Amino acid sequence: MSETREENGSIGTSLVIFLLGVAVGATVAILYAPAAGAETRAQIADKAGQLKEKAVELKGQVVEKASEIKTQVAQKATELREKASDLISRPETRTAAPAAAAESSDSV
Repeated sequence: MSETREENGSIGTSLVIFLLGVAVGATVAILYAPAAGAETRAQIADKAGQLKEKAVELKGQVVEKASEIKTQVAQKATELREKASDLISRPETRTAAPAAAAESSDSV
């Protein structure tokens, strides 16, 4: 489970770094392009809007994926809890160890 967390953290960090790179690259490209001040500001505002839309979309995808992982972990935990409960409640499991110990002590 911690492996999944590390993987999700790594993906999230990579996405944030990518988005920051896109923003910086777009800003630098716009600032170095020959255009009037008003045009440049309009382009920066447009690119910022596009970046915001991508970030919102990405956030939705991350939330959806996190929800899926949470559901999978909860299902697995329930399965493991049920298996453990079944193992604990089995009569042969309870008596097998003492019986085996008794047999080994009788043979000595």
